[in-house]
Amino acid sequence: MYSPIARVLTDGQANVGIVDPAEFAQHAGQLLQLGIRTSTFSVGNDYNEELLGALADAGGGAFHDIVNAAGIQTAIARELDDAIEVVYADSRVQLALQADLAVAVMGPWPVTPSDHALTIRTGDLVSEQVLDLLVSLRFSAGNKNKGCTVRVTVSDGDRPLAVEEIHWTWVDWATRKGQPRQAAD
Repeated sequence: MYSPIARVLTDGQANVGIVDPAEFAQHAGQLLQLGIRTSTFSVGNDYNEELLGALADAGGGAFHDIVNAAGIQTAIARELDDAIEVVYADSRVQLALQADLAVAVMGPWPVTPSDHALTIRTGDLVSEQVLDLLVSLRFSAGNKNKGCTVRVTVSDGDRPLAVEEIHWTWVDWATRKGQPRQAAD
């Protein structure tokens, strides 16, 4: 499955027209909504990493840091190989919230909130790719012994791939302190 990809090879210095990395990222995010991924390639050491990283992150593509001109061909070939090896296109993680939780996504992925749900667009996934997605959940006060469930659905576009439910229960302080701990070594 192939998705159109915009590739940007630049000196990485936005000095004419739009110069704000956030505005560039917004445009890349809009292209992603149309199904066009944006990857960036930097050459050498004198480029704006914030700009190129923001473009690639918001655009669902990759940021390639190329040491010298000889590495351009290798980086572009790797990017094309990745585009051909896409296993799941337009992958998404949806969190369906049962309770009134404050959710924050710790990363560059585009997020679409809706009533008691949040969809995170993680982009195309290639074979054997591992994606770490960190989400912060903030619980409001709840009634003792009342449960709370978050349903996590991973999908390839609109096709569900996996569904998992995570359950929490509001308890009093003594019960919480009496629970076993999983201490890291």
